[in-house]
Amino acid sequence: MIAVPSNARILVARHPIDFRAGHDRLAALVTQALADDPFCGTIFVFRSSDCSPPPVSRSGGGR
Repeated sequence: MIAVPSNARILVARHPIDFRAGHDRLAALVTQALADDPFCGTIFVFRSSDCSPPPVSRSGGGR
């Protein structure tokens, strides 16, 4: 279970993503599509093209 702060932004992708490219590609998609920092603490949720359960990625937000 991941504890999510009450003030956390959670963004969910509308379109399926090909996960073969890995985390670096997902971070690049966040940067390109949203003009956002993938390490800003926002929770980005992606779904795969085969409709399997989505992995959730959350950065440390200042680590």
